[in-house]
Parts: sequence; structure tokens; C-alpha cells
Amino acid sequence: MRCPECTVRNSVAAVQCKECGAKLARKNSTNLVKYALIGAAGLAVLGIGAASVSFVGSLFDSDGNLQKVSRRVAQGPKSKEDADHLKSELENSVKRFLEKNTALSSAEITGKMQKIFPTSAYEIHVFDLPNALKLVEVDTVLQSCNYLMSGKEVAVLRKFDVFDEAKIIGRQGGETLLLLGHQNAQAGRKPQVKVIELSNGAIKERTDKAVPFFTGEGSAKFAANGQDIDMELALSSRAAEEELFTPSSLRALGLPDEQLKLKLLYKNGNYELLDDNGRGQMAALRAAAFTVADQAQKSRFRKYLTNPTAASIASVGALKVCPPLFELKRKGKDSVTVPEVAAAAPAESDGGSSNRSSSRSRRRQREAARRAQQAANSQVTVSSGSSYFMGNAEDAFEVVLARGSSGIYQAAQLRRVKVQGHGADSDSTSVASTYENKTSSLVDKLLSSPDSGQNSSPDSGSEKNSSAPVDVAPLAVPNNKVIEKTAASKVVEKEAVAEKGTVTSTLTSNTVKVRRGAGTHYRTVAEISRGADVEIIGKQEGWYKVRINGKEGFIYAGFINCKTGDAYTTATVKSGKAVTDARNRTVNLQAGDRLVVLGGINNNKYKVQLANGRTGFVDKDALDVGGESPPAFVP
Repeated sequence: MRCPECTVRNSVAAVQCKECGAKLARKNSTNLVKYALIGAAGLAVLGIGAASVSFVGSLFDSDGNLQKVSRRVAQGPKSKEDADHLKSELENSVKRFLEKNTALSSAEITGKMQKIFPTSAYEIHVFDLPNALKLVEVDTVLQSCNYLMSGKEVAVLRKFDVFDEAKIIGRQGGETLLLLGHQNAQAGRKPQVKVIELSNGAIKERTDKAVPFFTGEGSAKFAANGQDIDMELALSSRAAEEELFTPSSLRALGLPDEQLKLKLLYKNGNYELLDDNGRGQMAALRAAAFTVADQAQKSRFRKYLTNPTAASIASVGALKVCPPLFELKRKGKDSVTVPEVAAAAPAESDGGSSNRSSSRSRRRQREAARRAQQAANSQVTVSSGSSYFMGNAEDAFEVVLARGSSGIYQAAQLRRVKVQGHGADSDSTSVASTYENKTSSLVDKLLSSPDSGQNSSPDSGSEKNSSAPVDVAPLAVPNNKVIEKTAASKVVEKEAVAEKGTVTSTLTSNTVKVRRGAGTHYRTVAEISRGADVEIIGKQEGWYKVRINGKEGFIYAGFINCKTGDAYTTATVKSGKAVTDARNRTVNLQAGDRLVVLGGINNNKYKVQLANGRTGFVDKDALDVGGESPPAFVP
């Protein structure tokens, strides 16, 4: 501000001139502040606008975003959580890039992606499939993922590593794409099959419903008709993936392996598995182990069991650990008596037959029964059979194998024996009534476990499997708690003074079932009404062990309100959503369903457990999570 007397420049806030001392006129400070604020706000808006333009531009710059993500992946993750985050980010970035470049040819997509991805860490392959479809394969150490392009649609093909063959089958209303591939070499060459419906450019995968579950590593190819699939799988890899035996003991035993010929028959849009379980000693040992682990599968392995062995299976009692991961050892030679032609006995019904109402079918059944009776009455003494021990820290058996008249090895004897280093001798007659199955069947484990055999080789985990047995005696700890430390998942007992819980209801029922064990496969022992109080005395795998009127049982934790510090976190489904497990299989949920929350939020999803034991992931906005926030996400 200039002085009106001497024209010297002074500051805006000066009251009098610094040179002559003359008084200076004051300007309206309110207006100055207002103008200053307006100017600052304008600058802020310009700054925010520039940042927004930059951010939005990065979203649409799929090339630049993909390059950044791919380089971060190539540098390697810092932790398991970081690896999961990077895989998800890479998958989404590739999908956005492909959606932007659907008009490019396969050669153009390949060239463009090879410029973006560091060649030292990635391999890019783009395959031209029938009917102008494209399959993009992005292979890196962190993951191998495929993307299917149909017109302007792009779909991620999870659990599909290396592409081998593709076939198109015409059908009414659209076409079906059949893809055949395998796991990468580091994880073991396991065949992988995808069934995808194509209609007006839309991509709908239906592999979960169309392809039956199978185990084993080997090779696969389309049959001459272009629909069926012929597979050749190693028997040892099937037993290892099913966790029947430890891989180290299988190798040490040195039994001849078998290459089994299986077939997937394509019928009415779905595949049907024609299984082959082998003929040798390893096949018979696998059959014996699988049957004692899951006695409901006895009909499947009936030809590997002599009649007396098949009849005695029920008396050996349920396993304490399932899958068993038995150690296998050769014991020597035993003299045994084998029923002649036991393999010819009719298989017990497995629900797979249909149309048995005709008289011809009834005559065939009567003839088969007559031949089976003749076989049962015909005995032949074998001078020697091979004797094996198979056992773990909880269960142990002796199996004697002998070759039957059909040339197939069979379990001629199967009996429970003393667990080495664990207590007194326990044969089948003395312990059958005391055993309680605290695990699901082997088939349940194979079908519900997210990680069974999908991302591990047969040898992975062999160190864990061959570890020393764990002490199963209860351990006394402070505060009157008792915790069982076992090789399998046991009930974690709670305070001697039981905690209180209140029963909630399901969407369709005002009562919940109390079961004998922690799982829906256990029989129901009682039903209890909504609002009833129960004593919580233990926890196991998403279930509470409860005491009601002096009787004990298990209730799924989703149906119990419990506010203690170690209570399960539960949630209610707000809208119809699907649970997606690690095998990309889905379970549709209904509004009002109750779930147990296993982990916190990751990629906007909760990790949850259903009452049947299956785990998976469901959208955050579909759940109303009760109680405190769940813990940090643990994959």
C-alpha cells in the first residue's frame, strides 16, 4: 500500500507509513480473506481435477497398468498375503487389457503382450480355437492363468494351467466348448477338463456340474469321436493324492506302479467316468485303505476284497484319522485261504444302475446271485500271501494279499492290530464298539477340501506326512481347561464351567438339529427349538459341542449365538449369493442362511464355512456379520 503523503510502499497490513508516519487507510479485511479463500479453493480444485484426470487416465490405460502389475509380480511377493493380492491384481489387469483389445488378431495380441510383460518371468501364448475363439495363456512362476475370448466377451479360466486341445460340439440353442489341458510340470501333470457353453457370445462355464472328480497324474487326449476323453493315470499318484499313504512309504515299498486306463464318456452335455483301479498289489492295498477309510465305497472296490474280508469290513470300526496317510511296510509271507472267484460276486448297488424292472434284468440278477453263492462256497488254499502293515498314530491294520483266480490281487485278510508305540493291542473285536468317527468319509474329504491335490505334487508335504506320531493324551492346562493334542482335528474342550449360548433358527425351520459329531454326515440325536439356551463345552471345525439336559451333542456354530471371546464369528446371508470355493465350484445361498466366518475381508469377500464342512468365499455385501469384526484374513 502506497502512502498518500510520501508515496512510499508499505505492507497491506500497515497502520501508518514506515517513512513519514502518516496514517494509512484500512481495506476491508473480510473481502481480502474472502478473495484469498476463493483463490485457494480454485487452486485446490485445479489440483484435484488434475489428479482425477491422472487417476481416471490410469484406469483406462490398460497397457500401462498391466505393465506395472506384471513387473511387481516378476519381482516376487513379500508374503503369502501379498502373493494372493498380486495374483488377483494380475488376473484383473489382464482381463481388462484383453477386453480393450478384442478386435486384435492372435498375433497382434501376442506381440503387444510380449512387449508389456518382462520376458524373463513370463511366457505368453495365444491360441486360435474353432469358431473364432481365442485362448490366452499367461504363464509365470507365481501362477498360470488362461483367458477365453469370444467376440467382445472375456472370461477367466481358473484351475486350468496348460492348454492341450479344444473341441466344439454343436447343440440346440448354442455350442459347447470342450477344453483339455494339464497342470504345469512343477506341480505334476494332472489332466484338466473344462466344459463351457457358448450362446450369442456369452461364456458360461459348467465344469463343476459336467465333469466328475477324479484323482491321479498322467496323460489325456480326446478320443476318435472328438468328445470322449481317454486318460492314462499312474496308480501311485492316485493313492498319494487321496492321502491314503505317505508318498515316502510308497516309494520305499518299491511295488510296481500301474498306468490305469480311464475314460470320460460324453453324454447329454455331461461326462461320465469309467474308472480303472488296477490289478496288482498296490491296487489291492489302495482298495483296502480306501474301504476302511470310507466303508460306503466298499461296492466300488468289491473285486479287491475276498468274501470274508468284505464281510468283516464293518467290524474293524471307523478310523480316527481320515484321510489316513498310512505308513506302508512289508511284513513277509503268510499262509491264507482265499475264496475262489471272489471277484465275480455281484457288486453292491451304488445307485448307478437304472431300468431294472424288466424280467430279463431280474433273471440276470438271479443268475449272478447263484454264481456268487458258488464262488463263496468254493475255497482254495494259497500257500503264501504277501503281508503288509499300514498304520498311523491312531489306526493300524495288517493286510494279507493274494492273487485271485482272475489274476487280480485281493485283500485275503484285513484286521486291526496294535498301533506301534501307542497303547495296548486293539483288534477288530475289542475296539469296534469304542471307536467314534470324528472325521468325514474319505470321499467327503476329497470333494470338499479346497486344496486336495489341486496345487501340490504327490511328494509335497512328505516331510509333514512322515513326522513322528503326536501324543494323544489330554494335556492339563491352567483354568481347568483340557485340550486334546492329536494328529487329527479333535474337539477343543472349553472351561469346566460351561459357557452359555442361544439357539437361532434357519430360514425354513424353527428348530435345529443336534448331531452326534461335528458334521452333517453324523446322525441326528435330537432337535432343539429356537431361543433355547445350551451349554457350550467345546468347539470343533465350525461346530459347538453342547450339553442339553445332561446329554452332549454338536450344533453348527452358525445356529448358535455366543458372545465369548473365543466364540466363532457368524453371519446371516442378506441376499441370494453363491459361495465359491478354491476349485471354483459354487453353492447357492438363500437369504437368511447362517454361516461361520473363518477370515476377514480379502478382495471384498469373506472366507466362510458351511454346515457340511465346505469352505469358500462370499461377497461382503451379501453378509450381515454379527459380533466383532473377524480377524485378519488367513487364506
